Amino acid sequence: MTPQEIAEATDRAMYEADACSRALGIELAEVRPGYAHLQMDVRPDFLNGHSICHGGLMFTLADSAFAFACNSYNIRSAL
Repeated sequence: MTPQEIAEATDRAMYEADACSRALGIELAEVRPGYAHLQMDVRPDFLNGHSICHGGLMFTLADSAFAFACNSYNIRSAL
């Protein structure tokens, strides 16, 4: 497998096992070795008291993107 194929297969497997990201509507937009672009629509139930996306959800999106990027080489990374 090429490095790109490994990244795609690894991230696909991780996504299928990641119930939290799926439940929040986080989607894999693009993956490459060492890189992951995730996206998430901000739903009304994600808004805080100021009617902006809750910071914890933004951190969750960033944390998921970091995890997908770090593990895209199919070497388990727990940072």
